[in-house]
Amino acid sequence: MFQDHSGALWFGLDTQQMVVYEHGSVENVLSRDGHRLNEHIYAICEDQSHTILALTDAKLLLIRDRRILKAIELPTRLIGRGHLLPNAGGGIWIVGAHEGVMLYQSDVIQSQPLPTLMQPLINGVVADGADPLLLATANGLFRWTGKRWDVLNETSGLPCNHLSGAIKDRTGSLWLPSNCGLLKMEALELQEWREHPESRPSFTSFDALDGARSSNGGYFTQPTASVGPDGKLWFATGVVIQMIDPDHVYRNLLPPPVHVDQLIADNKSFQPNALAQIPPNTRNLEIDYTAPSFSVPQKVQFRYFLEGHDKSWQGPVTRRQAFYTDLPPGKYRFHVVACNNDGVWNDVVAVAAFNVEPTFYQTFWFKALMAIAVLGVLWALYLLRLKQATANVHERLFAQIEERERIARELHDTLLQGFHGITLRMQGVTKNMPVRDPLRKMMEEVLDRGDEVLREARQRVRNLRRRTTDENELPDRLTKCGQELSKDHAATFTLAIVGEPKILESTVQDEAYRIAAEALTNAFRHASASKIEAEVTFDSSSLRIRVRDNGVGIDEAVRSNGHPGHWGLAGMRERAEAIRAQFNIWSRESAGTEVELVIQAAIAYPRDQRKPIESHPFRF
Repeated sequence: MFQDHSGALWFGLDTQQMVVYEHGSVENVLSRDGHRLNEHIYAICEDQSHTILALTDAKLLLIRDRRILKAIELPTRLIGRGHLLPNAGGGIWIVGAHEGVMLYQSDVIQSQPLPTLMQPLINGVVADGADPLLLATANGLFRWTGKRWDVLNETSGLPCNHLSGAIKDRTGSLWLPSNCGLLKMEALELQEWREHPESRPSFTSFDALDGARSSNGGYFTQPTASVGPDGKLWFATGVVIQMIDPDHVYRNLLPPPVHVDQLIADNKSFQPNALAQIPPNTRNLEIDYTAPSFSVPQKVQFRYFLEGHDKSWQGPVTRRQAFYTDLPPGKYRFHVVACNNDGVWNDVVAVAAFNVEPTFYQTFWFKALMAIAVLGVLWALYLLRLKQATANVHERLFAQIEERERIARELHDTLLQGFHGITLRMQGVTKNMPVRDPLRKMMEEVLDRGDEVLREARQRVRNLRRRTTDENELPDRLTKCGQELSKDHAATFTLAIVGEPKILESTVQDEAYRIAAEALTNAFRHASASKIEAEVTFDSSSLRIRVRDNGVGIDEAVRSNGHPGHWGLAGMRERAEAIRAQFNIWSRESAGTEVELVIQAAIAYPRDQRKPIESHPFRF
């Protein structure tokens, strides 16, 4: 059915006729040769020149004076229903439910490409000056701007995707019959969507609680929606005809008062008017709330937020209970607000405060004691590990000392004794030689040199048998080493001693000296420094040796891997590892180098000079 500019009603009948009703009489629309039309009419419209256009499954008919002037073949045959609407920019839109959009202009019909995400089921069409083309489809609302397609669906704010029609009222608001009720988009919301397609417009929804029937399509009535002269909207669903008056839609402006009824913790009820004390180990907590509204109470919605647990507001939801499981101990505040059937929210928030009590093992003091106990166990394990590592190092040191003593015995009992015997024989020979014999004088010089070698060897044997060194031996040896090196180089050398010097374990002293001497040698030879310093620190906790210079520094690759074919740095690290010492090198280009060796007191000093482990709070 269609009403033209003069008020005449045009009908496409299921008898494959097209008739006009005017002034109480019915007249058939005839072809140019005077025969009655034998076509199913899908849609009828009128262009600006008052030409009537009718759509069949295969043709577009142009009608004047109630006769068909021209029949234009469609590019695609229509299956089901179709739509005809004048285009504000000129021409006529031809829309097939399954075939898509075509534009008739200047006796030519052209297809309009559709967005890929549109399902081929178009149920309603709107076209005017504000909206060149609006398509209500089974997959949302699509708008053609003249250059692009804008899409509105469930992900962007549409309450449901399946739309079965579309129409605008006299104020410009858009009405959309759908399978979730009758949807209204206010004119201002529609304008906002036109200007900002990424926005999420709001809708007013009329469902079965408001008396509206949902619409699923599947019918061929044309038009499915109409505006009456009085502004009322009429919708034909194929089953019922519905009417709504947009100018007299009651809006409930009274927000419902909201309050919390009770708290139920494991089937035990608590009143929310005081600070409720929820027992420890509560498994399930239910919070009941309500908001009286007598218009459409089923459409009252709630939003709630549990302070201390939820990260954001929950909802909106229609249920009147909030459920929480295994809440940890602490203080909580439950906030809830409500809106009525027209979406008017209450600004007054209902609040219920409660406290979940802790069990003894959830209290702060218990956790603190557990933390202290864990730290104590870790400290005890550390001391145990330290004692084991110290014992291991001492065992290795003692093994080295025993080996040194064995070598000293062997040297004394074999080499030195034999050498001493040879010296005595040579002295006997010398005494039998004439006093003025030049050979006797040479023999005496050799014997004097042999005595020096014997004294030196006995001193070496004595050093091998000693388990500790003299307290000043390490600084003295480093001083001599630095002074010898400085004779052949321009750099100055100084040694500083920090703390009271202590007697060192013999092996530790030897290894530490060799590492420090290697560091001094590298500094004098390679650093190009003007100043080289050594520092020996005797702490109660460790022996610390530092060698630093103000030279050119060491390259990162050399510091990590050493010079190819040179084993100085590698040897220093191996010696440090052998005595369980910490070995560090810091260097920066043009800023010098610092080498540090740190040896724990338990390894460096004899037991009678260091603080015994038994003085710690944890003993083994």
